[in-house]
Amino acid sequence: MGLAWSVLYLAVYRCWWMRRTASSRGRGQAAVSDCPRFRFASLRWKNSMVQSGIKPQEELDELLPFERILAEISTFFINLPADQIDNEIGAAQSRICELLDLDRSTLWITSEDDPGTLLLEHIHQPPKILSAPARMSAQDFFPWTAQKVLGGETLAISKMADLPAEAGRDRESYRLYGTKSTVLVPLSVGGGKVFGSLTFAVTRDERDWPKAVVQQFQLVAQIFANALSRKQAETSLEERLQFEMLLADISARFVNLPSDSVDGAIEDAQRRVCECLGLDLCALWQWSVDAPGLLTLTHIYRSQEGPPLPEPMDAQEFFPWFRQQLEAGKTIAVASMVELSAAAARDVENFRYFGIKSCLAFPLSLGNGPPIGVLGFNTMQAERTWPETIVKRLQLVTQIFTHALARERAERKLVKSERRLRLIANALPVLIAYVDADLRYRFNNDAYRVWFGVSPEEALGRTIREVAGEGFFQSVRSSVERALSGEHVRCALDVEMAGRQPLSVEAIYVPDVDERADVRGLYVMVIDVTERNLAQQESKRLRDELVHAGRISTMGELAGALAHEINQPLSAIMSNAQAAKRYLATPAPDLEEVKEILNDIVKDDARAGDVIHHLRALLKKTKTELEPLDLNFSFREVMGFLRSDAVIRDVKVFSELDPMLPLVRGDRIQLQQVALNLILNAFEAMNEQPNADRQVLIRTGLKDARVVAAITDKGTGIPIGDAENIFKPFYTSKPQGLGMGLSICRSIINRHHGRLWAENNPDRGATFYFSLPVSAEDPIVRRA
Repeated sequence: MGLAWSVLYLAVYRCWWMRRTASSRGRGQAAVSDCPRFRFASLRWKNSMVQSGIKPQEELDELLPFERILAEISTFFINLPADQIDNEIGAAQSRICELLDLDRSTLWITSEDDPGTLLLEHIHQPPKILSAPARMSAQDFFPWTAQKVLGGETLAISKMADLPAEAGRDRESYRLYGTKSTVLVPLSVGGGKVFGSLTFAVTRDERDWPKAVVQQFQLVAQIFANALSRKQAETSLEERLQFEMLLADISARFVNLPSDSVDGAIEDAQRRVCECLGLDLCALWQWSVDAPGLLTLTHIYRSQEGPPLPEPMDAQEFFPWFRQQLEAGKTIAVASMVELSAAAARDVENFRYFGIKSCLAFPLSLGNGPPIGVLGFNTMQAERTWPETIVKRLQLVTQIFTHALARERAERKLVKSERRLRLIANALPVLIAYVDADLRYRFNNDAYRVWFGVSPEEALGRTIREVAGEGFFQSVRSSVERALSGEHVRCALDVEMAGRQPLSVEAIYVPDVDERADVRGLYVMVIDVTERNLAQQESKRLRDELVHAGRISTMGELAGALAHEINQPLSAIMSNAQAAKRYLATPAPDLEEVKEILNDIVKDDARAGDVIHHLRALLKKTKTELEPLDLNFSFREVMGFLRSDAVIRDVKVFSELDPMLPLVRGDRIQLQQVALNLILNAFEAMNEQPNADRQVLIRTGLKDARVVAAITDKGTGIPIGDAENIFKPFYTSKPQGLGMGLSICRSIINRHHGRLWAENNPDRGATFYFSLPVSAEDPIVRRA
C-alpha cells in the first residue's frame, strides 16, 4: 500500500508543481492545498508514513527531491531513443547517489549463455573504491544474495551483521568491496523472469533503509528494466534484420556463382559478417587431402593485427582438443578461454598466443561425410558470448561456404576430367568433333591436324567447308543435313580430299537436341576405313576360311560424369584400332578378324555417341515427361548397355522378367538411369568376391497392384543400420564417390510416386527394390 500511495502522491505533487509554476507566471492564484484531491492524497500518504514509524514531515523533506528525480526520470525514459538509454541510466545513478549520499550504484545483467554469470553493465562509484569485475560468477561471490534477488526478492541490508549464517560467502565478498549497507532490487518486466539487479550501497557507514525509500528504488529499477528491455528488443530486432538481410544477400550471391569467383565471394562474406557482428577474425581452413591432420588456411578476414597464423597448420600440434571435437562434427562455442577444461590446455595456450579471446568454430561437413574443413569466428579485443540465435545464423553461413567449396572442388575435378578426355580424343586416329547448328566447329580433336593440316584452335569457330574443303563438305553434306533434321546418322562415305586420293570413311552424326526438341548441334565421329576396304577386296577368296573371333571390349567401369562415361568406349576404340594395325602389318593378315575388330570399333563409336546423348538427356534440367512404358524393355536396354562391362568384371547377369508385366507411367531416361545405377552398384559390391560368385539377378513382377523390380547381388551386403543412410545425399562408402547416386535414384522414384528401398539377403549380399504404380493406360487386364 505504501508504494501505491507514494506513486499517487508523486502524481499529485507533479500537479501541484505545474500549478505553482503557472501561478508564478500570473496564470492562476489557487493554492494546491485547496485542491480536495491533493489534501486527500496527502493525508493518506502521511498516514501510511505514520504506520511505517516515520515522521511525515521528515519523510516529506527527504522524499520530495527523490520524487522530483523520479518524476523526471520516468517522463524522460518514456520516449528515450534506444541508443541513449545506457548514458541516461548512468546519469540517473549518479543523480540518485548524489541526492541520497550513496557511494555506489551498480546494474547487473545475467548472461544469456550462463544465467549464473552476472555482467556489469552500469556502475557509479568514487574512483578510489575497489570496482567489481565486469564479469562475475554469482555462485562464487554472492550465492545467497543472487538466489534471493534472481528469485525476485528485494533485499535491504542495513548492516552486514544482519546477514544469516548461510550468507557467509556473501559477507566476505561485501567486505572485499567495502560495502557496509546496500539495497538490491531485481530487474524484471511485468512480473516476468528476473534478468538482472540494480544495487545501491554505502561504503562509509551503515545505514537504515526506510520502506518508502526501498519502494522508490523499486520504481527506479522498474523504469530501468523497462528501458533496458525495450532497448534489447529494438537492438535485437535491428541486428537481426541487418543480419538476415546480409544472409539473404550472401545466399543469393552464391547461387550459380562461377567456381573462379568462389574464393573472392567467401572472403567478402567473411568481412561483411565480421563487420556486422563486431568480430575481429574469421578464418576458413581446409583439411589437406594428401596429408591428413594438416589444415590449409584458404580464406581469412582480420581487422586486428596479431601473430601470423601458421600455414599449413598441424591441428594436432596446435589445437588437439578442438580437432577431436570438430572431426566428430561438433560445433564449439567458447565465450572465454577460462571455460575450457584441462583437456584443452594446449588449445588455450595457442589461442592466447594468437590473441584470441572468444571463438566459435564450425566443421565444414557435407551430409554424413567427414568434414572438409573448419570455419572459425573469433574476437581479439574482448570476450563475447555466442547466443543460440547467432550460432544458428553463422551455421547457415558455414553451410553456404561448404556447398560453394564442394561445388568448386567438383568443378575442378570436372575440368581435370575434360582435360583427360581431350588427351584421349587427341590420341585416337579418328575425327571427333562437335559442330553447332551453323556447322561451325566448337570442339575437335588433334586428328584434324593430320587430315586437314588445321589445329583444333585454328578450327574453332570455322565451318566444315572452311576447314575440310569444298569437296569433303559436298561428300558429307547429305548426311549432315539429315542429322540436322534430328536423325541419328551412321553412314559409309567416299569423301574428296584436297590434294589427296578420295577416302572411304564411316561417319556417325548424333544430333544434340535441346529441351524444345530443336537441334542445336551435332556430335561427329569419322573413321578412315580406306585401308580396311582395300584389304577386304584383296582377301575376298580367304574370307570363308577365317574364324570369327570374340569381340574385344575395353569398356571400363562407368562413372557419373560425362568424361568417365565416355572414357572406356574411347579406350576400346584405341585398343581395337591398334590391334587392327598389328593384324594388317603381318605378311598374311587375317582380314576377317580385322573386319570384326573394325566392326567393334564402329559399335563402340555408336555406343559412345549413345552415352553422350543419354547423359545429356539425364543432365538437362527439363520437365519430366511421363508416358506409358515397358519396364522389361528398359531393363533389357540397360543390360545391353552394360553387357561389355559385365564381361570385364566377370559378372554373370541373370534376369527373370515377368512377360505379363503391365506398363508403368514414367520417364524412360530417368528410370533407365535408376536401373543403370543399381546394376552398377551391384557389380561394384562384388569386386572382392571370387569370380564364380559374381552373379546379379534382375527380376520384375506385380505385387499389390504395383510393378516391382529387384536387383540382387552376392556382395558384402549393407552395414547394419545403414539401410536408410545409403540413400542420404553425400553418403558413400566409396573412396572417390560423391554419395549422390542412390539419393538421385530415390528422388526419381519418389517423383514417379514409387518407393525405393534395400534389404540384406538371408545368405549374403543385398537386394535393391523399387516399386511403381501401374499405368492407367495399360490395355492388359491383370489378375490380382
